[in-house]
Amino acid sequence: MKRIIPITVGVVLGAIGASATPLNLTLGLPDIQIAAVSASYSFVDPAGPNPLSVTGTPVLYIDPMFNFIPVTGMGASFVLNASLTGTGALHASGGTFSISGDVGAGFTTLLSGIVTAFGFVDGPSPSAPFEFRGTATGGSLQSLFVPQVGIVIAGPGFAAHFGDDFSFSGVTIDVASTGVSEPGTAFLVLAAGSLVALRRFAR
Repeated sequence: MKRIIPITVGVVLGAIGASATPLNLTLGLPDIQIAAVSASYSFVDPAGPNPLSVTGTPVLYIDPMFNFIPVTGMGASFVLNASLTGTGALHASGGTFSISGDVGAGFTTLLSGIVTAFGFVDGPSPSAPFEFRGTATGGSLQSLFVPQVGIVIAGPGFAAHFGDDFSFSGVTIDVASTGVSEPGTAFLVLAAGSLVALRRFAR
């Protein structure tokens, strides 16, 4: 039976019932803020692949010079599809992600790529995100998201088991380059960007 898990925007997301391996990503710039997120996971087989689908709306782009640029355009979207095992590990079939919208040069694919790793932290916790690491393969901003792409889903801790179906919504996502910011800067980038994006989206 699918469990619908209501989630309030602004805190961070965790899971229990599986073998947790957090990625401990450090996010830098550039950064794309995603709001109006919804996700659905379907358990099919313990060995996988079990599909996880995440969608949302990009609302803010923070460029490498720390300029805050609204993402506009009818149909602007974020889509991530990943295959997991029943223990929450990334399946060999991996996954993909893409972001489309307009950041001042016309509507286009801003970033696309492949998912190379997935991590999470056991137990409901205010500091336990779902983390994806990926490699950019296309989009107008591809060259800026180096050396890798970090995707962090943030929301309150909840009890999820990758041996069951589940879904959640109302969270936020950061898509940023990894290994760019100075130590201690990533949290400030994440917090500042999220606050501005959420205020804009709420209007």
